[in-house]
Amino acid sequence: MMTMDRGSERSRRRRAVLDDARRKVERALAVSEAADQLAAAAQDVLAGAEVEETDRDVRLETLRAALATYRARTAT
Repeated sequence: MMTMDRGSERSRRRRAVLDDARRKVERALAVSEAADQLAAAAQDVLAGAEVEETDRDVRLETLRAALATYRARTAT
């Protein structure tokens, strides 16, 4: 019976390690996605600034939203 308890404990520990690794990978992917969105929004704002577009407020709001998403996903 003691052998089964040790095996169960090992399995629980392994599962906990794997769950922790999965959460870290999922968070890294979410941060990466948010960073990509932030970069795209920043490039869009810069492109608009180069041609002096009039809808810059919309582009800036998109950039602000992307920045807020990035900050939320990187907050600890």
